[in-house]
Parts: sequence; C-alpha cells; structure tokens
Amino acid sequence: MKKINIYGSVNAAGCGDFWCNPSLLAAIPNRAGEDLTVDRGKYDLNGQEYDVIRFYYRSQGISLGMIYDLETGILLHHTADYTSNLPTEEGGMVTRGQNAIMRLRNLRQVNIPWNDGRVPSWARGGSSLHFQGTHSFWLPQLPDVAPTVSPISVRVDIQEAHERFIEGRQQTYTQEAVQPAYVPMVSSISQLMGFWVPKEAMSLRPAIIDSDPDTGMVVSILESSPDGLIMQETNNINYKFIAAYDASGRVVQTVIESYAGTATGQRDELQLVE
Repeated sequence: MKKINIYGSVNAAGCGDFWCNPSLLAAIPNRAGEDLTVDRGKYDLNGQEYDVIRFYYRSQGISLGMIYDLETGILLHHTADYTSNLPTEEGGMVTRGQNAIMRLRNLRQVNIPWNDGRVPSWARGGSSLHFQGTHSFWLPQLPDVAPTVSPISVRVDIQEAHERFIEGRQQTYTQEAVQPAYVPMVSSISQLMGFWVPKEAMSLRPAIIDSDPDTGMVVSILESSPDGLIMQETNNINYKFIAAYDASGRVVQTVIESYAGTATGQRDELQLVE
C-alpha cells in the first residue's frame, strides 16, 4: 500500500473524505429518491456492531455508497461503481465498469514527538514557496531503455497561518499544463512529512518516528544536525519519500519514488528555489 497524495485535503465544513461531524450527521433527514437514499440502521464490521447512517447515490453511470458511524462520524464503508460505454473499431459499443471499495481497517493514535510545537514564524499568510525539479518515468522490465525525464515545478502559497496549522494551496506545473490549476491544502503540526516542521523537531536524533502496522509505512529521521533534518517515509516495497528540512523547518528538497508492481516506475525530485 502506498499514499495517494501528500497534502491535507480540504472539504466542506464539518464533513470530509473519512469523517463527518456527528452533529451534522444527526441533523440529516432520512429520504428516498431516484438519485439519493439516506437511512439509518445497524452495520457490522469486523465483529463490532455500529449505529450508522447510510448514503446511496445513483446517477448516469455512477453509483456511490457511504456508511458513517453516528457516534464518532468515522467513515466505515465506501463503495463506488463507474460504468462507461466506449465505441469499438467495428462501430459498436463496449461497456466497461470499475469498482472501488474501502472499509475501515484500524484506528490508532499517532504519537508525533513535536506535537507541542508551534507554527514557524516564516509561515505567514501571503508568503510562497517555489520548487523546481524533474519527473522521471521508466519501465523496470526494460532496464536498457533510458527513463523519460521532463521538468516539473510546484508553488505552495500560504493563505493564512493559525495557531497549529496553515491554510494554503498548491499548484503543480508540468510540460503539458497546470495539473491541477490549484489544490486547496492544509498542513499542521500534527502531521508527518509535510512541507514544514516546527523548530521543536530540530533537537531530535535519528530514529523511527512512526510505524504503521497495517500499511507497513515507516517514517524515520535519517539525519539530524544544526542545519536541519532529513526524513524518510517508505514501505520498503514500492514507495519511498525523502524530505530535507533546513534549520527554519522549511522543506528544501524532496524525492518521491514509486512503482506500480513491475510495470512502471516514477520519480519526482524537487528543490526549493530561493
């Protein structure tokens, strides 16, 4: 298993991808219609029974289902079905479908050693960080074929700094276009491998910071000095993310390498541009 993205997602107030405020869920009425059905009941997951609210949505070629625990607001189950009709060379149509299912597997407390720290003074609203580098793509089964390398740049704009987190947006520029135009993001003290760390992290020595028993992902401090930190996140199989931070806590260099089985390999290298 590897990470899908490296930024905190921003959703409508009170409800996100994996959690909804229980008071918000309690206020949603039951309903049944052609497009959306909402009901309440019991749901068994891994031998534990929950009081839940269920959402089922259907529209042209799309079917979504979400089940939330009413007590905690945690998403317990999510399913998505997509159907599309594509033309064939013979002039006919072929129907293709995709299905994705997620279920809650585990819930644990992450102990971050700098959790009592503060947002750095340089992280002010209106400031920006600019990164430049390369994106490499290759086929591991063809070791004699050189990787395809293209330029990439990233801009992170800090819109507002709060007591424990930063709001901003990220733009990624590639050869083809800006994809996406911008991504709303949040980055907090209670986060691993963000684009900054509080100064309280600078006193830490090389060690394992966190080890996830379900994904196998391990976060470590590889090097520590008065000049900053080098951290790594990896599952030691197909994903590795290395980030270097300067003495002020800013990320100054990142390397992300991942593999899709034995089919493709990708590597993004970025350097902070002053």
